Amino acid sequence: MVMPDKLESVLTEAINDEYKARATYRMIISKFGEIRPFINIVEAESRHIQALLPLFDKYGVPVPEDKGFERRGVRQEPLGVRS
Repeated sequence: MVMPDKLESVLTEAINDEYKARATYRMIISKFGEIRPFINIVEAESRHIQALLPLFDKYGVPVPEDKGFERRGVRQEPLGVRS
């Protein structure tokens, strides 16, 4: 079990990993177009992010801003790809 003092760190690391992964696949899409499996993976990463959000709420941990796209140098929303 994660101790309360480490909970914020663990949740923040988890969601930042998902942001980074989603940004990576958005970068691939921006270079190669909206092709499978990449569009599916972006959607899966978004679902992973959505699954984490209730934990942030439950434990009163602030949700960090999605800066994955800044780190990867891609626009936040490629055409046709939902968050």
